[in-house]
Amino acid sequence: MTFYERTQKSKILIELLNNYFWEDAKKNFNLIHEPYGYENFVAKNIQELLKNSDSSTAKYIRFSPDYIIGNQGKIILADYKATTTPRYTTKSLQWNIGQIEADAWENYEKLTSIGVDIALLIYCPYHPRPLLCDTPNNSWLWGTRSKVKNTQSGSYTDYVNLDLTKLKTFVAFMEEVWNIPPNFSKPKVASILEEAKNLLPTTHDSKSNYKQCETGFNWEQI
Repeated sequence: MTFYERTQKSKILIELLNNYFWEDAKKNFNLIHEPYGYENFVAKNIQELLKNSDSSTAKYIRFSPDYIIGNQGKIILADYKATTTPRYTTKSLQWNIGQIEADAWENYEKLTSIGVDIALLIYCPYHPRPLLCDTPNNSWLWGTRSKVKNTQSGSYTDYVNLDLTKLKTFVAFMEEVWNIPPNFSKPKVASILEEAKNLLPTTHDSKSNYKQCETGFNWEQI
């Protein structure tokens, strides 16, 4: 998946959450959800400059989380990721492994090390719990930083694999951190996932033998 494709999928996910969840959460629980990341505020020509720089400063700006979530008592920086292609070579393990940019993960590590609160919101259509949200920590890592092989397609940026079984569901995170009850969140998440089936479906690798496993085939919990 190219960098552009990844960002477009994240934008779709953000729009779905805005339409079905955040607006009502603002009204009912005084919860803010406001843009923060560099794509929302940095001019396009400067974005291109940052993309072509390997400096620590450029990476920090590029991979700053997308949004601010909070109320009068707590503020969190939130990042959105959509991981839609299973790693078919891991066979039965593929349904529990997500993939994100290694530079983004390392930025989360740096921010959390200085006490910044981060929430990583992941949509994964092939995982049994497709909408997840939790605070990043190293127990999620499945393996180490990896490079895209010449035989793989995509943006050729380094990546890390995450064990998605370690993360809370979005519904559970909203209840634990913001005291938003599941009976408020669950029907909204169900609506999000119903649209996401078509807008953000599972995309199997061309060499995968699991193409019959369509989006939603193993969904167990929202």
